[in-house]
Amino acid sequence: MKATACGSKKSVFEIVADEKALLKLLHDLDQIIDSDTDSIRLYRLPADGFNHVQTLGTAQIQPHHGDLVL
Repeated sequence: MKATACGSKKSVFEIVADEKALLKLLHDLDQIIDSDTDSIRLYRLPADGFNHVQTLGTAQIQPHHGDLVL
């Protein structure tokens, strides 16, 4: 895994939100992070991304009703 991973993960949060909620969340996060030391990355899934979820171990596929994940 170390040969292919970038190793940046500290905490990962999965968020499903509409555009309005996402913009509010990003605004709120921008107000509380330390921009000199904190790093937040947003990865948007393609429209059919929830149809291609793979899990390992105890992970279970969660029901999703939107197309944005943070």
